[in-house]
Amino acid sequence: MPTSSCLVSLVEWPPFVIILDEVELVHFERVSLSIRTFDMVFVFKDYRAKPAMVNSIPSSALDHVKEWVMSCDIFYSEGAKSLNWPKLMKTIVDNPEDFLEQNGWGFLSPDDDAQEQSPPITR
Repeated sequence: MPTSSCLVSLVEWPPFVIILDEVELVHFERVSLSIRTFDMVFVFKDYRAKPAMVNSIPSSALDHVKEWVMSCDIFYSEGAKSLNWPKLMKTIVDNPEDFLEQNGWGFLSPDDDAQEQSPPITR
């Protein structure tokens, strides 16, 4: 259940709670017209924290979820493939200067339209 300050699911154990103030970006994976579901990855401001994932969200909900993320003032991006988040976050933590020099999260939004909507976040 999305709220203005967190995302909560109490249906399964363990409970799932994401505090939105701790989130730097949301990345939608497996976004494609030929796939019925997509995944949502929450990357935290503390890059040492493991990204949280919500899997197999119906594609029909994508626009609604994007609107909610934008209403929470969180940068989002999307791609057709799943990323290796543990490896990616280790690379960023090991060399944050290089990450910033390479335009931060800009590589997640390669097209100009997405960059105009949500500029890359850097620290």
